Amino acid sequence: MTKLLANQSLSIRRESLRKAKEAARKAHPSKMAFVLAAKLLPAIFSWEELSSSRGQGLKSKEGDNRPVLDISKMAILKGRCFNHNFFSVPSLKNITDKR
Repeated sequence: MTKLLANQSLSIRRESLRKAKEAARKAHPSKMAFVLAAKLLPAIFSWEELSSSRGQGLKSKEGDNRPVLDISKMAILKGRCFNHNFFSVPSLKNITDKR
């Protein structure tokens, strides 16, 4: 088991993190963080939690009484995926420079 963030208590299997990072590396650079987050969701939440929830509840419809996903776990996931630079993405200058 490995912690998603060093200062947080949420841990997942090391194999799940490796597979998620591998999938994110194969994605387009602009979508790496989203792919990483999507691949880590099943490692953090059970399938029952995911299927019976309404996600973060951001665009809930009137009368939808399903619970939202755990806010603290989602904050840790967002911190891992969107606030850290796990992949060295080449700059635009390096991509367009043909020398």
